[in-house]
Amino acid sequence: MPADYDDLLAAIGLRPVLVVAPLLDRYAPVADVRRLVDSARQRGALIDLETPDDFNRWPSATQERVVTWLARRVLSTTNTARPRNHTPSP
Repeated sequence: MPADYDDLLAAIGLRPVLVVAPLLDRYAPVADVRRLVDSARQRGALIDLETPDDFNRWPSATQERVVTWLARRVLSTTNTARPRNHTPSP
């Protein structure tokens, strides 16, 4: 089924979103990804775009970028939203 990726990004972009688009990805040209991200941002999406100089794979450098982004953007907001007396479920 075809998807309007800019609509999808805009819909979930009200929360922080990280898009990783490798420069050498033969399936998703970076120019197209940038255009979609810019379109979604114009509609209020909170998107960070990473464009590593690599192919479409999952090397340790990309993993570190994603973990750093998660720690900075997601975990920090999750921890502040938790009640002080919150006890995790077993």
